[in-house]
Amino acid sequence: MLLPMSLKKGAKQRSPVRRRSFPCKLHHITMMACMLGIIACVTIKKTSQENQRMLMSFRNGMLNAIKVKEWRHKVVSGCKAAVSDDDMVKIKKVSREFTSAIHENESVNNLDLKPEYWIQRCPFVFLDIGAGRGDTIGQFIDAGLEGCRRSDDDTEGFDQMHFDAESGKFVEALEKKKNKEGSKDFTMWVKHRIESFYPGLGPEDYCAYGVEANPLLKDDLVKLERHVNRMEPRPLRHLHFLTEKAAHSEDDVKKTIFIDSVRNEDNYPGSSLFESHKNVRESVDKYTDTFKYDVETISLSTLMKQTLSFFKDDANETKSRDTAETTELDEEHKTMEALSKQHLILYFDVEGSEFHVLNEAVDSGVICDFVKDTSNALDIFIHYHSPDVMNVMSKSAKRYIEQVRPYLLSDECGGENLNIKEHMKYFVDVV
Repeated sequence: MLLPMSLKKGAKQRSPVRRRSFPCKLHHITMMACMLGIIACVTIKKTSQENQRMLMSFRNGMLNAIKVKEWRHKVVSGCKAAVSDDDMVKIKKVSREFTSAIHENESVNNLDLKPEYWIQRCPFVFLDIGAGRGDTIGQFIDAGLEGCRRSDDDTEGFDQMHFDAESGKFVEALEKKKNKEGSKDFTMWVKHRIESFYPGLGPEDYCAYGVEANPLLKDDLVKLERHVNRMEPRPLRHLHFLTEKAAHSEDDVKKTIFIDSVRNEDNYPGSSLFESHKNVRESVDKYTDTFKYDVETISLSTLMKQTLSFFKDDANETKSRDTAETTELDEEHKTMEALSKQHLILYFDVEGSEFHVLNEAVDSGVICDFVKDTSNALDIFIHYHSPDVMNVMSKSAKRYIEQVRPYLLSDECGGENLNIKEHMKYFVDVV
């Protein structure tokens, strides 16, 4: 397997700059990636053609992550060493040349574009519940980008780039459109939570999945998914959107989504499964009625079991495989899990459905199974929607506040392995 020169043991160094070793945290994750890549190469020789492609995709994902990490290391270490304005100019050039060099690889062999590989189980997962136009995916990608400022008033410093989901391009921070409340907080929160979980990891190690019910956004999300999965190098391990799907307390049940027609230019931000939602009521008042569509539901329990390798369902996945090949692929996943604890980042902005979704996931035991008595971590960033917005205090909201949330945060379930960041919190903690 070809490795970057900086990772080869005993490689001859050509300049003093290259003599710097990786920080301990980066060394750990790159070594883990290299080990997994080598294991994948060995296993490839023993499997069928289809499974060879799967394992090769896994190996390529590891090599892709190394490329991104090496670039990030150059920017971070260069920023720390910078003492003059000329140094800052050079570091900015390194930063911008990398994002400028990212391009689309339209290879027909890209497995991530094939329907059977849209959903993959991974040890590190980001679930964007209520994906909208894909802006939150862009903010998640931003957590892996780096700027450089030696102080708050450093005029020669520069901010990190921003991935604009609408254009699919990396743009200067000043070109950002005005984002919804909490977007900057979310990016910094993600950066901090990943660093706390395992130093050296980044968004490039995560499989990202978005769930969006509004069918008017489907075409844009499909386009964004194909674009990101074709990037070289990729800012994410994998990306897939579950479109015309509403996160709720049950699976495969038809629900009606009511469109926020008043704010159509902002991608219908207040669209909701609840007709009583403030933005839906405003749309009805203005237009006498509003657009509505039937969509199918999916539960958080199902999403977690389908996307996290922690919940690998051997019974369902072994039926169509040869026994020997199954053993080899299972060993591949076991090795991956043995070398890394697992991490799930959840983002909720689902216009009132957050209570139903979390209540179900706690009731089913899937959240507690993932974090209790394990080395796994679950980080939740949630936007609450109050009775003033929903025009009602639902039974689900009341139960979440009084029973489910306290249990979720207790040692009986999440304990220290679960962290929750709450926006627009309108209630007091139940003691």
